[in-house]
Amino acid sequence: MARLEPEYVVLKEETNDIIKGLCAKYPDAFGHIDPDVIACTMIINKDRPENIDWYYKIMGIKAPASLFCQKAYVIYWYKNWWEALDKAHKEMFLAEALLLIPGEMDGSVMPVNLKGVKCLCKKFGIDWKEKPDLPSLLDSQQEF
Repeated sequence: MARLEPEYVVLKEETNDIIKGLCAKYPDAFGHIDPDVIACTMIINKDRPENIDWYYKIMGIKAPASLFCQKAYVIYWYKNWWEALDKAHKEMFLAEALLLIPGEMDGSVMPVNLKGVKCLCKKFGIDWKEKPDLPSLLDSQQEF
């Protein structure tokens, strides 16, 4: 049986608003990020398999591909997962992804580990992904 290749749709307004809002509101954490070079997309023709251990993926775009692209990073996930999230969790997952972008914004991505996102875990707990009462990063002021 042929493997179903993922189909993607580019997200613009919602994710751009969140990323720009995080960068503006928390310059100490995200001030090095240019929101205009980050693209978000989601897989629309498949549901997120229960047996995968990731929620989203972030990939950098490096030379020579970067010569033909105006984006330096792409963050992607499954549509059914994203649409099931509330506002606060969407903001938090995007904040986590942004924390993996180094200051150079050169297309490299820091490893997904506790060290890279320690500020989120210290503030919101190691289990923040499962917490139903997570505060909105944009509607409240948080300290990282």
